[in-house]
Formats: sequence, structure tokens, C-alpha cells
Amino acid sequence: MGEDVVTIEPDVVLWASAGERHQVRNTGDDMLKLATVFVPAYTAEELMKGILAAAERDRKA
Repeated sequence: MGEDVVTIEPDVVLWASAGERHQVRNTGDDMLKLATVFVPAYTAEELMKGILAAAERDRKA
């Protein structure tokens, strides 16, 4: 991931382009509510396949 850090607050929208590595962390004490939209949409199976592949790559690194 890059070195850019963006502080988000209520009612903020962030856009991550396709292929852009990103991370969201709650550094506060309040519950973080996060809504995500994927365009184009994909299935939960496709999402899990990508997550597991990324975890495997990180494990081998």
C-alpha cells in the first residue's frame, strides 16, 4: 500500500480504483460502519477467491 493516509469522518465517500491496494482501519473508540459498492458487481464466491489468493500471496512473501 502507498504511504497516503486519509482520515475519514461521517458522511465521507472514498473511491479506490480497480487494482488499487487500500485498507480501512478504525482507530477510534466508536463503531465504524462501512458500506461498499463494487462496479462491476461480482459474486461472493469471486470475492472469497480473491481474498484467499491475496492471503496466500502474503503468506509466501
